[in-house]
Amino acid sequence: SMNENLPIRVIRGHQHKSKLSPASGYAYGGLYKITDAYYDTGKGGFRVCRFNLEFSEDNWSQMQQFENQELDHGIRIQRRQEVLSHKIVRDHKLASTVKMLYNHQCQICGEALKVKGGFYAEAAHIKALGHPHNGDDSLTNLLCLCPNHHVMFDRGTIQIEEDLSIKGANFKKLYLHPNHNISLQNFAYHRMVHGDITKLP
Repeated sequence: SMNENLPIRVIRGHQHKSKLSPASGYAYGGLYKITDAYYDTGKGGFRVCRFNLEFSEDNWSQMQQFENQELDHGIRIQRRQEVLSHKIVRDHKLASTVKMLYNHQCQICGEALKVKGGFYAEAAHIKALGHPHNGDDSLTNLLCLCPNHHVMFDRGTIQIEEDLSIKGANFKKLYLHPNHNISLQNFAYHRMVHGDITKLP
């Protein structure tokens, strides 16, 4: 559902401590989209999978329209609306630094994606910023990756071992520049969050 941006139905029980929960029985809570999924340690000390959910009724109506009607290829009139949002401000200088350090070459596959005017790469955080991961916006927590391997790393289908060997892709070892002091603890956290890659379907 997260990969396909499909909504899920949420049901709340009276045992759940929330002002949105019913006084008794169960109540339908609406449609939500999954913005993140990760492993964590539960209250009983066991390994659990947690999900970040965001209310998404609009998403459902769009999906119903897509499934039940013919595709509309008409041209839409563009409109603008003012949106107020809060987000973590990334240090773009750090992102530029890590990309220049590797000459825009992916640390996993070694490719530099040639585009008009130069080369393209992405600065990928090993330990994600913001709640609940709270990673640092620093060079110790940044990789230079191509778009494909950035997505695969973020979704946990590629993992980096303590010796910098690569699991989940046909490449042996992560390339690390001598001047790049990477945090091995962040790689350990990434492996913990995404679980055992050998059990992926």
